[in-house]
Order: sequence, then structure tokens, then C-alpha cells
Amino acid sequence: MYVTEETDGKGLNSWISNSQIIHAVATTPLGPYQRRDVVSKPPTTNPQVLHDPTTGVFLLFHIRGAGSFQLF
Repeated sequence: MYVTEETDGKGLNSWISNSQIIHAVATTPLGPYQRRDVVSKPPTTNPQVLHDPTTGVFLLFHIRGAGSFQLF
């Protein structure tokens, strides 16, 4: 799974500048999940993984910085 993680321990008070996207894995959908690696460093949030049926590629979309859009 790909989720947003806060890097500074302050929680949602500083999410705009301190959110990053991490990759976590588990053997079942119910977990437990273990953090594997950082996919995109701050400031990134709202990961969405989509599958392109034409190419078979998985794409990760996210919000970077103060609302700019970027394909990763």
C-alpha cells in the first residue's frame, strides 16, 4: 500500500510541509503492515495508484507542495 506519513511527529499541524509517501507491505490485506521505503519525500500527500490497462503500467499520482500536480 502507499500512504502518507508525517515526518516531524507533529501530526496534522504541519502536514503541508512534512508529509511524505511511503510504501508498506503485508502478507494479507488486513495486515499487519510493515513500512518498506519512502516513495516520495516531503512535501507530498494523497497517493493514488491507478492501472493503465493499455500499457499494463501502474501509475502513482499525488499532490506535491501547495497543491501542484505531478506524475511520479
